[in-house]
Amino acid sequence: MSKSTWFIYPVIFLFALAPRLIGLQQFITADEAKWIYRSAQFWQALLVGNCAETMVTFKPAVTTMWTGGIGLWGYNLFHDNLPFLEFLHVIPLWDVNPAMLAAARLPTILLSCGSIVLIYHLSRYFLGEKTSFLAAILLAFDPLFLAHSRFLHHDALVTLFAVPAVLFAMHVDRLEVCPTWSIIFSGIFAGLSFLTKSPIFFLVPFVLWLFMRNATLNTIHTALTRFVLWACISYLTFFILFPATWLRPIGVPFDIITDALQVAQTSTGTLEQANKFDEDDEMDFQVSSRADLGILYYPVHFGFYISPIVFIGLLLFGYSHATLFVGEGLGRGALSLSLKQLRWGATKIFLIFIISFMIFMTFSHKRSARYILPVFPFATLVASVGWMRCGSNRTSLLVVALAAGQILTVMPYTPYYITYTNPLLGGSFTAPKLIKIGWGEGMDLAGAWLNQQPYAMANIVGADYASTLKPYFIGRVANPTSADLDYVISYHKQRQSLPKPILDYQSRILSPLHTVHYMGIDYAYIYSAPPIYPIDSKTIIAFHPDMNYLPIGQEFTVDVIWHELPPADVMFYMQEGDGNLMAESTYHMLSANVTRHMLVVPDTITSKEYILFINDISLGKYRARQVVVPSHFTSTNVQFGDEIRLMGFNPNLTIHDGSITVDLAFQVTPKSWHDYTLFVHVIDDNGNRLTGYDALPNPSTSQWLKGEVIIISQTVPMPKDLADDDYQLRVGWYHAGTGQDLGDGFELLTMPQ
Repeated sequence: MSKSTWFIYPVIFLFALAPRLIGLQQFITADEAKWIYRSAQFWQALLVGNCAETMVTFKPAVTTMWTGGIGLWGYNLFHDNLPFLEFLHVIPLWDVNPAMLAAARLPTILLSCGSIVLIYHLSRYFLGEKTSFLAAILLAFDPLFLAHSRFLHHDALVTLFAVPAVLFAMHVDRLEVCPTWSIIFSGIFAGLSFLTKSPIFFLVPFVLWLFMRNATLNTIHTALTRFVLWACISYLTFFILFPATWLRPIGVPFDIITDALQVAQTSTGTLEQANKFDEDDEMDFQVSSRADLGILYYPVHFGFYISPIVFIGLLLFGYSHATLFVGEGLGRGALSLSLKQLRWGATKIFLIFIISFMIFMTFSHKRSARYILPVFPFATLVASVGWMRCGSNRTSLLVVALAAGQILTVMPYTPYYITYTNPLLGGSFTAPKLIKIGWGEGMDLAGAWLNQQPYAMANIVGADYASTLKPYFIGRVANPTSADLDYVISYHKQRQSLPKPILDYQSRILSPLHTVHYMGIDYAYIYSAPPIYPIDSKTIIAFHPDMNYLPIGQEFTVDVIWHELPPADVMFYMQEGDGNLMAESTYHMLSANVTRHMLVVPDTITSKEYILFINDISLGKYRARQVVVPSHFTSTNVQFGDEIRLMGFNPNLTIHDGSITVDLAFQVTPKSWHDYTLFVHVIDDNGNRLTGYDALPNPSTSQWLKGEVIIISQTVPMPKDLADDDYQLRVGWYHAGTGQDLGDGFELLTMPQ
């Protein structure tokens, strides 16, 4: 490097850094909350000297947890400022605040920017200054690499370690440098790769091939010696940075490789099962709205995630080489190619890595586009060669134009770079039909809409990617099939795996309250609860009730989705646990395979659980709830604080010998945040309490459900020596722990003498 070009390094770094710092708090991917928690586990074990417990996962993702822990240390330093070990101990699973998320991501971002600079530096020898600079800018703004290098995850990390490992290994054959140093640095980066993700053990045979590819009988010993040195350096790096190996130097690598083989065959590794963490890895099976790609899975995903400039550059590179064989087209002179370059040029090594790594990953039972992220830097290098050989006369202008084009391509997706799909292949129109879409992006926008709804803090939302919604929603997030939900989010990626009848029902019959739409794709559909419940039956696929409880005295409706046409006679009914039939229903057809059933819940039943049936197929237990004030009650609308409302009362008191009983109807509005004590007092005209009774209701107020009317019968003792006079019944609530009243008491009625 000449002194006049030193500034290129910080320029590349800053170009790479700028788009990665935008909107770091805006959304969280499906796995990042887990990796923040795992980083905390790793660092806790590290700081207390428990080496065995640093084996948090078999991925092994050690570098992910190192970088995550460094980010957490920085966050704690500037926010909580607790003793670091104490801070790590209180980090919850699946629940991360956006500021902590941004801090945990930052080390990966800085490493990614540094790696792009290093790739530029190492590729200059093979490709030249301008071509390498173009490749660096294209990589800095490569949509998929840009997206993942902003996440606390291992796919970008394994990429930024594996690519320099290969490039350093390619430098071993340079005559003007000491091969030992290239071997050492390649080994260090390979060791970091092995610490990050087990499939990158692919580097072992690949680097062996690199060292052996030009070996002869006279030099094969040298090549093997270099490989052994490389392997030793790789293992030494692995050993130093992974404390679990200090106790089991051979056992830990063996377990990681064994688990990787098991995961490739069965999709779930042993330690993952023990930890019960749901990975966002996808299985390559036939689903309703996405084609089964088979062995074309990775080529298709690769095509959809590279930029148009890289896509065209690869085509130009391929075309330029094809013309050398047929002697047509652009010709040898225009492309300045030689047969020597064609045979064993650096670009051929890059292409061999791209093709062989995608083939290698295809054998795995678990597949995801991000698994082949290490091929994308090599693709930008090859594409840059393709472009530069076509514009050899005005290379500087071409570099500027292509860099600007790459930046303009990706900037509209800021900061949701992960939503990019290649417009040359149809972009957002064709991508959902062929590849899985969505890894949590858009859930922050769903949370923003939910926060604007009435009583948002008290609402419960069901979502598959719960950890992607929690940081952005002020209410509670639960499993999408939980009871007592207020809203349900149907996310695009899950919708792509739905059976076609359920997807048709969602699309044609249900109407979402809100749809999160971004860059041509509907990422999240928000519906009123309850959700659609799948069912294990030969005839029924799923059912969808209109409520998650049985409204006493009201109509209850359920839609049933059948595999095919429903039988001629369909019965929908409810039973008590002892088998007594409580109610039957009527129904009509909504579509060829969907029936809607309606029954009136008897007003004589009590608030307990009943079983619903379609013919002899159980739909599960549902609790009956009082949702309206009984007709013989006097209606009121008295609010106690912002939490409890008196809906009505029975004006006919029940008079006993020495006591009276009053029936009260309450409802939470929409939630009681504490357990309050109910009081019913008898007061005189001066407001003096003469007698009364205070009690915690059962269930307690914090357990009351939104919309349910709670009938409480409160008995008040009456003194025998009470003078004949007009007295008032005062009703109210207070917090027993603090003595604080919940609003003002209410004079319910004047008691008869």
